[in-house]
Amino acid sequence: YSEAFDPNVRRVMHAKMQQLQQSLQVEYYDFSVDPQFSHDETLFCDSHHLNRAGSTAFSTKFKAQIDLAQALKR
Repeated sequence: YSEAFDPNVRRVMHAKMQQLQQSLQVEYYDFSVDPQFSHDETLFCDSHHLNRAGSTAFSTKFKAQIDLAQALKR
C-alpha cells in the first residue's frame, strides 16, 4: 500500500506530522512501513482495510506502543 505513494509525498507528509506532533504535543504512530502489516496480505480484506485478524494484530501492536510511551513518560 505505502509503496504506491510518491516518495516525495511521503516525505512531506512525515514532515507535516512531525510539525503537528511538536506544535500540538501529541503522539504520532506510523505503522505504514511495519513489515508485520505492510508485507502480510493475509491481514487485509482489501488494499486499504485490515480484516479481523489484521485489526486484532494492529490493536495489540498499537496498545503496546501506547503502553511503552506512557512508561517512558513516568
